[in-house]
Amino acid sequence: SAAVVACHACSTLSDELIRECTAAGVDFAIMPCCHGERSARNDRMKFASKTLSVEFGLLVDIARLGVIDAAPGYKARMRTIDSS
Repeated sequence: SAAVVACHACSTLSDELIRECTAAGVDFAIMPCCHGERSARNDRMKFASKTLSVEFGLLVDIARLGVIDAAPGYKARMRTIDSS
């Protein structure tokens, strides 16, 4: 049995870990930090963030929850760390 824990998983590293862990069927916890990828997807997410008045990083992380929840056998949960 294996598990993956990733702290400070910047930008697309979080997405890569989600893909690899769900494909391998292992448990995982990811703490993303930066959302600075330059891509067409990121541009669409920034547009949606402004349109919906939702913080960009939060919107990206919510989209990631959807990817995890869509993977068979996974249930995504989101926790935040108080900034104070």
